[in-house]
Amino acid sequence: MTDKTESGATTEGHQDLPAAVAHLMETTAALRRLIERENALLESRRPHETKILQGEKLRLTEEYRAALARVRAEEAALLGERDSPIRRQLKAATEAFRAELKRHARILIRLKTVTEGIVRAISEEAVRQRGVVRRYGTDAKATQAVAGPAALSLDRRI
Repeated sequence: MTDKTESGATTEGHQDLPAAVAHLMETTAALRRLIERENALLESRRPHETKILQGEKLRLTEEYRAALARVRAEEAALLGERDSPIRRQLKAATEAFRAELKRHARILIRLKTVTEGIVRAISEEAVRQRGVVRRYGTDAKATQAVAGPAALSLDRRI
């Protein structure tokens, strides 16, 4: 938990910050930590456990959007000059957040690719086991054997 001074500054290891900026940085850090937890669950092959994080993730995302909008509305007054210490701190927090988001995206893409490969392999095996379908042409002669479409249903155990 961070302590705030009367001016709204925070004492979480940052220099004194306006309350809106401190709130944005704290929300960004909380969202980054939550995504780190989700990434750890995905990497340890426990994606089903990420469901419990979704409510908090949604809440933090909305809080982040609102905090960002407040800071953007008063950017010059809250952040100061282009190369101010406050801007540098906010930039560092944002870069750490974006790095974790990139890692999250890579993990999700990797899981999606694996899942698609599994589904494709199951589908191909189902078609192979089903066998080929012989069809008859208009002259009542058998045509070349063709693999027919296969219905496939999956459950969450895959």
